[in-house]
Amino acid sequence: MVSRGTGNTSAQGARARSRTSAEALAAASRLAASLLDVPVPVSVRVSRRARGIVLRMLPDRGLEVVAPEGFDPALLPLAVESRRAWIEDAVARLAAMGELPGMVPVTLPRRVVLTAFGLEYGVDYLERPGLGQARAACRIREMGGGRLAVTMRPGGAGEGREAARQGLCAFVRDRAGPLLVAALREVSREVGLPFASARVRRQRTRWGSCTAAGRISLNVTLAFLPWELARYVFVHELCHTLHQNHSTRFWDAVRAVEPDAPALDATLAQAGRYVPLWFTRGITATAS
Repeated sequence: MVSRGTGNTSAQGARARSRTSAEALAAASRLAASLLDVPVPVSVRVSRRARGIVLRMLPDRGLEVVAPEGFDPALLPLAVESRRAWIEDAVARLAAMGELPGMVPVTLPRRVVLTAFGLEYGVDYLERPGLGQARAACRIREMGGGRLAVTMRPGGAGEGREAARQGLCAFVRDRAGPLLVAALREVSREVGLPFASARVRRQRTRWGSCTAAGRISLNVTLAFLPWELARYVFVHELCHTLHQNHSTRFWDAVRAVEPDAPALDATLAQAGRYVPLWFTRGITATAS
């Protein structure tokens, strides 16, 4: 049904456009925030003086996007995505010092567990004066008996904690990389599907990938997963050496090697919970 309006229709139209604009900006802000790997608040401010999109990381406020009048909100996620690395670096620095709302430095781990390979390291943190600009902000040593000694600046300073976290991430990459490649080779021999080469990286959105030439890339975080899920990723990528798509023939090949593929694939979709927060990012949201 179409109802007849009353009053100043031009004023009503202006208010409607204003509400629509505000709603569009809020929706674009939520979408932009969802694209980031860090839970930082995103707000948008329209300025008559702005000639382009400006991103600012503000203490106690989060990411502010200043946009010119007439800006298309649909372009906001693209603007944020293009500065992803800068945003996440700025978030880590501010959050480490407790200067972002609702965020605190992530708790440094007392254990590093590479579940796929049954490896566990206890972690001891040692404070040492003098670690600063002229020397490494963090040092990690294997002490034997499955223990790591992490030497960091005294006082639990934010930068020292972040350096310790990054050092532990580097330790995991160094240990897990060769183990993952060796395990991939073993599964390759087991299922009879050879590959050309393999490398291990810290990927954001994929557990693994395979090129048409048979070059496989694995996500280092696979080391945190239960072995059956890591092995399933190996099988998945090895089957891509036969079919560079997710066609029926590809899934038939996967199921021929791994009959439980459908169940494993469904479980893998939720496997991010196995990756510890300290490895994925330096901050976490506090409970409200």
